[in-house]
Amino acid sequence: MPLLIKITGVIAFLAILINIPVSRLKFDKPSRGWPGGFNTAILAMEFVENKEGLEIIFGKEPSKNRQSIKDSLSYDTVFIILYWALFLCMSILLAQRNLPGTLVIAILAWLLGTIAAGSDFVENYYIKQLINQPLSNQDFSPDSLKIVFQQLRWATLIKWGTSFVSLILLSTIFLPTPYKLSWILVIFSLFFLIGFLGLIGLVWFRLIELSFALMGLGLVTLAISFTFFSESFIKQLNWK
Repeated sequence: MPLLIKITGVIAFLAILINIPVSRLKFDKPSRGWPGGFNTAILAMEFVENKEGLEIIFGKEPSKNRQSIKDSLSYDTVFIILYWALFLCMSILLAQRNLPGTLVIAILAWLLGTIAAGSDFVENYYIKQLINQPLSNQDFSPDSLKIVFQQLRWATLIKWGTSFVSLILLSTIFLPTPYKLSWILVIFSLFFLIGFLGLIGLVWFRLIELSFALMGLGLVTLAISFTFFSESFIKQLNWK
């Protein structure tokens, strides 16, 4: 058990590290802002709805934004594998909690995490189609472009929706028994809040960015606490 907790912490550290070069990618922000009111080009790209929004994101050719988004996808492939591994490890840990129904919840959380990772790959596939095809290309008809936008939107919504529900389920890893105030309860509240705000954010996109920021904090918390304080978790939580 201590080894699995530490492995989970190390995976969280790796997920943080792979996002550092992504955060340093340069984008030319449009004067009117990113489509959808987002503060980042990558989220705007995930939720882009039409050709006009795409033109705003890419800007003038040759497009630095187009290249930066393309570069981010290379890192994202590794990140998807890492967060799927996190879902797997955390699901195994949850299954070891001596609480009613944890095995079923753990299996469901892992299945949702797997669907999220698969949808993320599908999302990247459609983003690559939009990146690699010049919008002036006559072969990229309005009908085919509309289909790409629709498929991208569905992949994005499924990815985020299943991720947030899985995080809510996995937050029960940090539910202390007997129920009392502790630093572990704070971690439970953080992960539950990330999932809850994220689900609302699928309707009100502004909250997705807040949830996204909290997710970074959650990764840091998970990495530090699981890597360096694994014994404390075993003492405070009711493991089988």
